[in-house]
Amino acid sequence: VYLIYSVMLIAILTFYLSPVQSYCYMLFASMTYLLVQKFYWQHPWPWVEAMLFASFHLFSYVVSHRMQQERTAKEQAQLANSQLLATQSLLGQSVSRQERLLLARELHDDVGHQLTSLIVNLDVARRTAQEPLKSQLQQSYTLARETLEKIRTLVSDKRTEQSLDLEAVLTELIHHVPRVHITLQFNAHPVLQSLSHAHCILRVCQECITNTLKHSNATQVNIEFGPSINAEFQMKIYDNGTAAPLSEPGNGLRGLQERVAELGGNLIGTTHQRLYRASSV
Repeated sequence: VYLIYSVMLIAILTFYLSPVQSYCYMLFASMTYLLVQKFYWQHPWPWVEAMLFASFHLFSYVVSHRMQQERTAKEQAQLANSQLLATQSLLGQSVSRQERLLLARELHDDVGHQLTSLIVNLDVARRTAQEPLKSQLQQSYTLARETLEKIRTLVSDKRTEQSLDLEAVLTELIHHVPRVHITLQFNAHPVLQSLSHAHCILRVCQECITNTLKHSNATQVNIEFGPSINAEFQMKIYDNGTAAPLSEPGNGLRGLQERVAELGGNLIGTTHQRLYRASSV
């Protein structure tokens, strides 16, 4: 019975302990079994039984460790897929913006100039022509001017910036994240229409979610957008995991701080509810 419960325990502890701690437990359990058999039950030193006892523990540890690795790999694949879909969505909106601007420029610089030249030539021709050719040239002149006005209206419409749907991008990101439930409270703000700001916010969310999955036992992550007393705009990300002591930030967090600082904002992390704030000033 002791063997069964001890093997079950090491299978569970594998998901929460480091490999060194797991090996220490297996050694402790095996030595305990050996000493109990020798001094309590007054048996000869049961070396073979102790080795079998340790072997069962080692087998249970290897299987559980393999399961943990597979779960981690699956989570990383799902997270990478969610990040890829979110980046693809933002890139698609960016490309759509650029295509609209390029089309507007081509219509204005090419078609608009040619229509203007045509209108000038038709105007000269209609003034010098005689009937019935003059009336036909007048109709052509009027039609060309109307076409030019439509082109100008179309160019103005295309040059109007297409709004970025950052909420849809973040929803695509959090929809495929494994293990944790993520809530998004999105409030529209003019700064979110900037492609550089939207890209920075996406990267901040991706890094924070990744850190939660790697370093926290959290089951809930909250992403909130809203105004701030000391800044024009604020995004707050926090989870319900165990608060860890503040340490030197890694390359990921330092990179985020640099991204936010380039846009005139700041990134602040606290141990209270594992909270991160990104503010734009």
